[in-house]
Parts: sequence; structure tokens; C-alpha cells
Amino acid sequence: IILVALTIVISIRAVGILLISALLVIPSLIGLRLGKSFKITLIIASISSVIGIYMGIFIAYIFNLPAGGTIVMSLISLFLISLIKK
Repeated sequence: IILVALTIVISIRAVGILLISALLVIPSLIGLRLGKSFKITLIIASISSVIGIYMGIFIAYIFNLPAGGTIVMSLISLFLISLIKK
């Protein structure tokens, strides 16, 4: 728990509170919506966070946008897709 708390505090200084809170909450919501067990929920949450980060960075690079906000928007779009799928 202490290691997680230290990681969050250091990350907030580096990338901002919006991105950290979105990376903590949105992939978990996606995993909870789509997963049937705890293990599957963790796997889906991890995969969706990696996909959201890479998709956000790619879109930010192509359209010359800020990466943090673009990552959050890509995670939100993945969550909306999971809402539609469920």
C-alpha cells in the first residue's frame, strides 16, 4: 500500500491529477463492466489502460494535441464502447 501511495504522489507531480485519476478509475470501470471474475477484471483493466495510453499518445502525436487530455478522452471512449458492448 505504501508503494502504491508513493507511486501516485510521484506520478501526480509528473503528469497531473487528471491523468492519474483517470488511469486509476476508468480502466477499473471497464474491467468491472466486462469481467466475470476478479482475475478477468484485472486483465481487462490492465489491457484497456495500455490500449488507452497508446491510442491517446498516437492521436496526440498525429493531431498535435496535449497527450494527457487525449489519453483521458481515449479511455473515456473505451469506456463508452464497453457500455455499448454490455
